[in-house]
Amino acid sequence: MRVVHEQDGVVIRYYAHPLPPVPINSNLSGSEVYLVGLYNAKGHVLGFSADPVQTIELVGAVVGIICAFVNCPGTWRKVTKGTGKHTGFVTMENEGAYGSTQNSARQDCVGAAPTSSDGSDRAYLSKPSRCFGVSYQSWKYQQEGTQPAYDLSDEFARLAYGRTDLLTQLSLRDGAFEYAKTATQEPPGAWTTWAFYPVGTCNPC
Repeated sequence: MRVVHEQDGVVIRYYAHPLPPVPINSNLSGSEVYLVGLYNAKGHVLGFSADPVQTIELVGAVVGIICAFVNCPGTWRKVTKGTGKHTGFVTMENEGAYGSTQNSARQDCVGAAPTSSDGSDRAYLSKPSRCFGVSYQSWKYQQEGTQPAYDLSDEFARLAYGRTDLLTQLSLRDGAFEYAKTATQEPPGAWTTWAFYPVGTCNPC
């Protein structure tokens, strides 16, 4: 087990390797942290750009390349609402870079605020003060089939426009941006099914 001491006192104890994906509403010990990755493209996960002279952005990253160039696979805490096995709400809060002390995005959450015309649909990292109880950072999860694989739809788009805008990755390129794309207008080859892979525990989180 690898132990990482974050700069602000948080200790993350990483497992030897990521565990298989688990149901989104499960809590193995109550303090788990996760990789949030594409279910059908193993190793491609939510991460963040870590260039200190640029705005930190939500991007796709590749596991096994720790902070490659300026992109870091993220370690995430998940907070779920509702008790449904197959559907409910989740907020994803960053706990630093996977396997690293890089924590420039720590406690930021995954958010999206698309417009009525489906513009400005880039997903982003939101400040900690807006993480919980705000529709921009709440994602409705819907299980795909019987496997622990989920579509994540932006609650703001549903409340504001009655749309289902899914968390979407358009490219598997390291550093590609993430989007909230309207489900009925997904471009060919888009990736929209996500899974939660336990990677360790954190304290305090």
